[in-house]
Amino acid sequence: MFNEERDANDDHPYFGDDIRKKIKSTQQRMREAAVRDFVEGCYMAYGMLHVRGGDAIEEGEPDAIKMAINRMMALFLHNEEYERCAFIKSFVEKHIPDFEIQPDWKVIEDMEEVKSLSNGTKS
Repeated sequence: MFNEERDANDDHPYFGDDIRKKIKSTQQRMREAAVRDFVEGCYMAYGMLHVRGGDAIEEGEPDAIKMAINRMMALFLHNEEYERCAFIKSFVEKHIPDFEIQPDWKVIEDMEEVKSLSNGTKS
């Protein structure tokens, strides 16, 4: 999700080391921004569910809503925000009873990878 494939021009002979460093730095900042946007989006979506209840999902695409719930659940479990998890579980049972929540741990793996790259702990 946050880790884009390698740029085809990465090994181009016309790119000097300084250009490669700038490209990698820019790509890392973009990945970090994507993580921030994801986290912010999860809290915003949670707030909408909390405030608007079932109306929050009336106009949305069912598959996108389910994917968002799975991602939110993974984030909140990862952050040990169990009250939020309990609310989401209750919300799903009430408004989407045929849906089984399956936290999307891939987004957490991606977040951790971006974090480790930011800290310089992964090459």
